[in-house]
Amino acid sequence: MAGTYNIPSKYIKRLASRHNVRHHGRDIEDVIADLVNLKLQDQLMYLHNQFLFTDTNLTICKPDSAFPTKSKDADTFINSLITEKYINISQLDTEWKPPLSKELQLCAIYRNGEDVYLKMAEAKYTTRKNGWNSESGMYAATSCVVIHFNDQVVELRCSYNERKKYMEFVMKLLGYGQPYTWTYTTIVTKDEAKQMCELLKAGLASTQIAIPATLGSMTFNASRKVDLRNDVWFSKVTDAIEELGLPTNDTMDEVCFFDFEDPVTKILIEVSFEINLKNGGFKFKKKVTESVYEHVLEAYIYVAYTMKATTQQAAASSEG
Repeated sequence: MAGTYNIPSKYIKRLASRHNVRHHGRDIEDVIADLVNLKLQDQLMYLHNQFLFTDTNLTICKPDSAFPTKSKDADTFINSLITEKYINISQLDTEWKPPLSKELQLCAIYRNGEDVYLKMAEAKYTTRKNGWNSESGMYAATSCVVIHFNDQVVELRCSYNERKKYMEFVMKLLGYGQPYTWTYTTIVTKDEAKQMCELLKAGLASTQIAIPATLGSMTFNASRKVDLRNDVWFSKVTDAIEELGLPTNDTMDEVCFFDFEDPVTKILIEVSFEINLKNGGFKFKKKVTESVYEHVLEAYIYVAYTMKATTQQAAASSEG
């Protein structure tokens, strides 16, 4: 990240390249200063906000019952956070640094219509070498969620192994009583994953296949920019495995790639994301912008809901 801007340095460099600002071998703060001199601070702030609530994961969760009355809409929910002293009114649409604790606590909130973005922080500990000795240190670990009040779903952006912790914290904020129960909805089939990639114009970079033998599983990784779905050698290898009497259709996860042009800055963002077919959810290999999250989510919603609804309506009409 660069200075006061929450932007990976490579994207500042790409913005610089678009505007003929030299960045090779220069301190990133000097590059930013040149961009500001070119009156591009609005684009820098735009990118800063684009990365503010993103992470590397995306899982949609649907509570097993309707949102409680205290969280019936974004307004009511935010008012409850203020009343219960999770935040104060001056913290709306801001980010802050609370004293670190082992417990999750809010450190940023932003409202966009009926969507509320939350960032949470907790203290974590690490041990690292210092000379001949090892030292323990504490750091702030953060992750984000988006609560979509119109659809009554929660979009988790934490890692797979922390989903339960973050979802329980959010359900407590929403006003649910224990035990907290929900359903992970971002579980797609192999065919749906392929349809998503077609919509995104994404190639297949890697796939892990479960093999019912002592191997357990096999992972195939393509060369850069090679789409395994159209690769002759990948087809030959999987055909050879099937000739041994082993199936190759039990896919555990797929990693897809596509290029995305940011709609405001016009910089290129190379996106690589994993579709977890077994546990549900998507994982970006590197941190991406809010626009990329929305782009992937739109593809998922179209495949998982819109296409299904259209197919069901067509089937019902033909039966009638």
